[in-house]
Formats: sequence, structure tokens, C-alpha cells
Amino acid sequence: GGYKTTDWSFILETGYAGGDENIADSLFTGRPIHPDFNVGLLIYDEVLAAATAASWGDTQALWSKGGVYNSRYIYPVFSYNIFDNWSITGAYVRVWPDRPDGAIIQCADGDTLNGEPLDCAQYDATASHIGDEFDFAFKARFHNHILFSFETAYARITDRIKLANVGLNEDGRVFTVQTRLAYEF
Repeated sequence: GGYKTTDWSFILETGYAGGDENIADSLFTGRPIHPDFNVGLLIYDEVLAAATAASWGDTQALWSKGGVYNSRYIYPVFSYNIFDNWSITGAYVRVWPDRPDGAIIQCADGDTLNGEPLDCAQYDATASHIGDEFDFAFKARFHNHILFSFETAYARITDRIKLANVGLNEDGRVFTVQTRLAYEF
């Protein structure tokens, strides 16, 4: 839901992708949302994509590939047109686990499934959520067809993801700067 005018817009998005609390049993219930559906720049696109690839190895069909995976999120986005065809955008993402599995998403004391305490082999995590992300973008359109964007994001990942297992910064701080120049037909 949201509100949009010619000068600014505010959209509040929320989403969910079911998880699998026991990846070792014969029932596979976790399904990521398609990776072309982007939520933020870091938590899903980079961190959870790397975590699922590392956990599932050569079984690429189980990787999230940047899609929403085993979690729910809120994603408020505010955009303001500073001039014709020039805009700035700010966004925030907060991600919570759906069904911690102990392999990709760590269990925390107090996790429940259908009102019952989740039976994890160990409770390694202390945080209730996976992480927080702050995004900022500057976008411009030239001659109706040339698109330029400068985007940056900062995320703080909690102990719900074992970052050392996927080769990421163990302190949980992740940052990116991205640019894009495209011609739209």
C-alpha cells in the first residue's frame, strides 16, 4: 500500500516466503520468491543468496538466488522528485525468520512453530530478527530513454546468519555502492 503524487511517493510493502524448520526430513516446505522480485540491495540479494548457495552446494534449485527466503519483511520506501526526471529514494528493510532451520537461519531461544517451541539441536542466535537495511538511491532519466542510477545500502546482519560460513564479514556490517547506466527502448 502507499500514496503517490507527481512529486513524491510513499509505499509500505510487506512480504513472506515460507521456510522449512527441518531441512533434513523428507518434507521440503521452503520456497523462495522469484529472484527478479527485489527487496532492498543486500540482505536478500547478497547475504541470504550466499548463505543458501553455501548450504545447498551444487543443488542450485534450492538456492534463493536473491529472492525472499524463509522470512517475512517490512519495506517502507519514500521517493521524491527533485526535478523533472531526477529523483531520490530512501528505503528501510527489516527481516524476520519464518522457520529457523539451524543450518541457514539459526535458531534462537523462544522460536515457535504453530505456537509450540521449535526443537532445534542448538540455539545459537540471540536476535529476534535477521537484519536491518538502509537504502538510498539517486536516479535520473535523460532524453526519455537513458536511465542512470546511483544506489548505496548499509545492512546490519544479526547472529541469525552464520556469516563466517558463507565468507562474509563476521561483524554483520555489510555495505554496497552500485551504479547503473541503461538505454530503455
